[in-house]
Order: sequence, then structure tokens, then C-alpha cells
Amino acid sequence: MAELTGRVISARDLLPRKHGRLAERLEELPTWDARFDLIERALGERVDEARHELGVVPWAVRRIEERGGAVDMRALARELGYSQKHVIDLFRENVGVPPKLLARLVRFDRLVQHLKAGASGTWAELAQRFGYYDQAHLARDVKQFTGTTPTRARAALIDLTGMSP
Repeated sequence: MAELTGRVISARDLLPRKHGRLAERLEELPTWDARFDLIERALGERVDEARHELGVVPWAVRRIEERGGAVDMRALARELGYSQKHVIDLFRENVGVPPKLLARLVRFDRLVQHLKAGASGTWAELAQRFGYYDQAHLARDVKQFTGTTPTRARAALIDLTGMSP
């Protein structure tokens, strides 16, 4: 809304496509009361839609966290009733990162917490346990998020926690 303050903007540019004919519909109405009623209904619909969209983001974040990042993004979008692109836009706007990146970060954090706790397991076992497709998938995420190999990252975590290997 801050972007609109002090500006004159056409209703056509402001409202979603489904309200594209709003100006024509307003012109067709015989009284100002009828016009104001139509505007109130259109704005009320937008407010309701915005509330719904804002409610789905926290739900989706919880879903990703509850599943430890192991969430199929197409399935998530279907559950939310939106296109994948719209879900990505909602996440970028409200969370700061797209849902797939959030899921990767959640999955990686679970792996890090597991290793920090001194738990063991081969990289293949850890990949399976934390929802990676395979060991190479886990290794790519570790490399991307830490800048080093899984073995070096594990050693660094052990050094940080003061645990012996």
C-alpha cells in the first residue's frame, strides 16, 4: 500500500484481472449507491482473498518444517489450491525465499543438528534419513551451504561442539 500513497492509479491497473471490467460495470449502474455497493463488494473480495493468501503461507511453512523439508512442491501447491508460480511469489513476498529453498534449508538444518548431537551414520544412511534423493544430493547441498565437503563439514561441526569423532 505504501507504493500507492499519493498516487492516482487506474482501477484497471490496481485490481486483478477478474475485475478488469469493473469500470464498465460501474458506468452501467444507474445510481451512485449501486456503484458504491459494487466497489465495496469488489474490495471486500480482495480483502478476503488477501487474508486467505496470508493464512496459507504460515500453514505451508509449518508443513515444510513438520516434514523436515521433505515436501514435494507440486503437491504443496495443489494442497494450497494455487499454481506453483503463485506459491513461489507468496513465499518470496512473505518469507523472503521460495518454498523449495526453505525446504532445502530445513532439511540441511536437521542434518546439521543431528551431526552436532554426535549422531553417526554413513553419508548414504544420512541422505536417506533426512530426505535426500541420494548421497550425491546430500553432498551438493552440504557443498552449497558450507562451501566444503560433507566430511570436512562434519569435522568442523565436531570441532565446534568439542566432541570426539
